[in-house]
Amino acid sequence: MLPFLTDLAVFLLLPLLVWRLVRPVVPLAVVPVLIGLAVAALAVLSGQRGPEFLPPTEAGDALGMLGVILLAFSAGLEGRDPGHLTPGAIVVSALSPGRILHSAAVALALPFGAGTLLAWGLLSVAEGWLPAGLSPGLAAAAIGLCLAVSALPVLVALLRELPAGLRPLGAVAVRVAALDDMALWLGLGLLMALGRSQAVTGGFGSADLVAVGVLALLALLGQARRLTGRVADPARPLMVWGAAAAVLAVSSLATAQLGLHAVLGAYYAGMILPAPWAARLPEQTIGRVALLGFAPLFFGHRGLEIDPRLLTPDVLGWVVLLLAVSMVSKIAAIQMVPPLPGLSRHRRLTLGVFLQCKGLMEIVAATLLLKSGLLTATAYAALVMLALVSTTLTAPLVRMLMPGCLRPAPGDVPGDVSAFPDGSAVSGKADTV
Repeated sequence: MLPFLTDLAVFLLLPLLVWRLVRPVVPLAVVPVLIGLAVAALAVLSGQRGPEFLPPTEAGDALGMLGVILLAFSAGLEGRDPGHLTPGAIVVSALSPGRILHSAAVALALPFGAGTLLAWGLLSVAEGWLPAGLSPGLAAAAIGLCLAVSALPVLVALLRELPAGLRPLGAVAVRVAALDDMALWLGLGLLMALGRSQAVTGGFGSADLVAVGVLALLALLGQARRLTGRVADPARPLMVWGAAAAVLAVSSLATAQLGLHAVLGAYYAGMILPAPWAARLPEQTIGRVALLGFAPLFFGHRGLEIDPRLLTPDVLGWVVLLLAVSMVSKIAAIQMVPPLPGLSRHRRLTLGVFLQCKGLMEIVAATLLLKSGLLTATAYAALVMLALVSTTLTAPLVRMLMPGCLRPAPGDVPGDVSAFPDGSAVSGKADTV
């Protein structure tokens, strides 16, 4: 019992207390990882590794994983309709779905392509980055995917602490990030499936075929409105919660059976959950409870697992280069293909800074890739450091750019953010956080 209480105190309660002190500067997702790294550094001084110095408990691991599964589930729910995620349910009425999709595709493809090319060169000259038995192309793509991530949950939290004048621009960032988030999970599933095909020669077994069939049936269930609508009776809310929990559990087990990890199944469950059920679930509350109540254990344990001795000057140099390529390519993509017509260069720059934020999504992605054998411990440590720096820089950079964003630009046109005096229209779904 004492080890579990220690686990909770160090990796759940302490991060929350520290976050209360540094909240204006550092997002919550960063704090438990830093605490885990600090404990790992103390362990090195005593000649041990972090997990040997302060072993994570099985119960703590389970609670942390539950938090990440719930975060993925809420991200799937939010990805269905991101328009209500910004403070006060703000959406910008001039948004074109086609333009948003085009901008999001470029904002994902350019960092992914640039990051993959850089990683390919890195793997050919640096030691400790290429997993044994894995093709350099697949390993480079895994790193490139992590560099292309945009952190939807962190963006939503950040927007709540910014002035109202920036919220319309933030609403655009959330729309783009939601599409990038969806592509991230699809890309993760594809990379993990390809990695499994290189590691396993026996092909699919009967259990794998059943898992695929279950996932297909769940998708069909999501379209059966007449059947699922009966469960969504407002007078019987427990039925909706029970049915959603069943879909979440079955989907997570199915993807775990396929070797794609339960977290991917949780995101899939959120995306395909029948619309009448999804409408009855407070996805932002689910995500907030997961982030505050469970997930710090997961992120703290991830920081604890990193060996600080891997973060040599050479590795940190690669981190700086990878971060620079990630940030520049994301910002360049938004400059080339802005999601809203008429945006000034300054506002496009701010939008790019919003979207370069990696947050907890990159840490989750890197963890899944590490456990799937697609990243080495060195690459994982570097990517976690990159995520921490990227996330921590976002709020200060946005605040630095804020005066130029709030100032009307000479070339503003009706489609521009400044053309909306209140910056918004109110969507039909209430803000729940």
